[in-house]
Amino acid sequence: GVDLKRAASLYQQAADKGHANGLNNLGLCYEYGKGVGVDLTRAASLYQQAADKGDEYGLYNLGTCYEVGKGVGVDLKRAASLYQQAADKG
Repeated sequence: GVDLKRAASLYQQAADKGHANGLNNLGLCYEYGKGVGVDLTRAASLYQQAADKGDEYGLYNLGTCYEVGKGVGVDLKRAASLYQQAADKG
């Protein structure tokens, strides 16, 4: 089977090296409790770091956080802006 703790550990290593995809995927682990405990604030922070690097998935996932208030306060304008930035990247 899939070793979720190992996957989260590998994503952490990638995130520590500044890889946008690793940051986003580690955020997913924290959002959904895959291999780590659920921590929505940490998930949103990791998505923000990925978004800051221009990662379209990070932008989208951060937009979702702002749309529904996962780990951050609800901010529909910010969510819409993040979704637009993600869409602009394809």
